[in-house]
Amino acid sequence: MDTTALAALGSDGTAPNDPMPYEPGSTECRVLIDCKSQIESMLLALGRIENSAHIRDQLRSVHNQLEGLHGLYRRSNS
Repeated sequence: MDTTALAALGSDGTAPNDPMPYEPGSTECRVLIDCKSQIESMLLALGRIENSAHIRDQLRSVHNQLEGLHGLYRRSNS
């Protein structure tokens, strides 16, 4: 999921329009994709809970870090 789609997982917990595409690749990429997907699920669930904005912000930060790491692996495998 790109950062635009991640931003769509705002405080209202709405889902992005485009789901994260499947991207076959290395084992590391698969692990990173799975981790990002789990965070996206947590963001959606936490969107239904009051006073969870700080936690969602932290999860978005971790998601962005994973996306950066995933980008490094994608570039190194191309």
